[in-house]
Amino acid sequence: MNWFRFLPATIAMFAVVVGSVCPAKAVQPLKGPDDIDEICRYSDPKFTDASQVGSTGDSGSRSHEYQSARRTMAQKVMEVTISAEQIALIGYDHITGLLSVSGFRDYPLFSGSHFLRFREGCALHFELAEKSASDWTARVRMGGAGLKIGFMLNAHDDYEKAFCEAPKVDAIQTEVGDVGVTAGDSQRQVVLADLLYATLVDANGKDLSTFHSALGHRTYLRKASQVDGQATASIPRVEVTSLVWTGASSPVSVATATAAIESNLPNVETTEGALDSWWRSAIEAAVYPCYQRGLARNGRLQGAFVLRMPAAGRSNPAAETLLDTLQMEDVSSCILERVRAIRTPANDNRSWTSVKATLLFMLD
Repeated sequence: MNWFRFLPATIAMFAVVVGSVCPAKAVQPLKGPDDIDEICRYSDPKFTDASQVGSTGDSGSRSHEYQSARRTMAQKVMEVTISAEQIALIGYDHITGLLSVSGFRDYPLFSGSHFLRFREGCALHFELAEKSASDWTARVRMGGAGLKIGFMLNAHDDYEKAFCEAPKVDAIQTEVGDVGVTAGDSQRQVVLADLLYATLVDANGKDLSTFHSALGHRTYLRKASQVDGQATASIPRVEVTSLVWTGASSPVSVATATAAIESNLPNVETTEGALDSWWRSAIEAAVYPCYQRGLARNGRLQGAFVLRMPAAGRSNPAAETLLDTLQMEDVSSCILERVRAIRTPANDNRSWTSVKATLLFMLD
């Protein structure tokens, strides 16, 4: 028997089985352009005061809010149902029982000013009875069927990537997929994503068949390995639980704060609490990519890390490890390197000599 003829069907069947036995990860449905705009508000990996996020509070708390929301978005499974009219159909294979769909990389969402772009295009294979495949294909031509798409932002494995981009269109008219896009549309946003799954949906909204990408398989399998009773681990989180300053004097003066505004260094509110808030947010954002690096090798990685960082300009400015329960050398060195690179706000002139930071790495 030629097993290669039946390999695609076997793969498709495995996709259906895995999807049914693994616990469903909570998804965030996207229902309109406002949902896309909300994602793109957090696109930049670095918080700036120009961001329309957190209208109240000092810059440290706003930065903390921004990074916290961004980290959650980077690990969320998002879902959107789109019309299948522009999807190119390869056709139906009577031997394997697979409906194949291609050309799935860029796709317009909602009003057409927002697009979903996948890092890698791929052909989708759905196991489906011949009559169901014929009915679905006919519905597509009449605009009565769709695809339910599950994806993660492509910053899920590299936190320093932007969530969205607004590409420049040089030609007067260009093609994205099979859809014409007029140049100069300043409102156009492209969400950068990785495909997890795609589900055929009939005219009544019923799910017919599901395809899982390789990333989708790994995501669901990792989720299954993290099940502990009814509790599941999903969102990686870094929290600075303690900052202990050595040699810190009183908060900064107004004159120093004014000088900071005129410099290229970051400027924050001058109260003790605001400075602590700024440092917590800066450290958490700096070391989060290191945690992602460790999770790529150990999906259950959690632990505590305590470091001491001397003030910039000291004879030994390198940060040192005081406690490390993560026990991954490359993750530990990444944490120290990225914390050392944080630029001290110009108006933090409390004359501190060092700071001890306690960090917790958790899966919520």
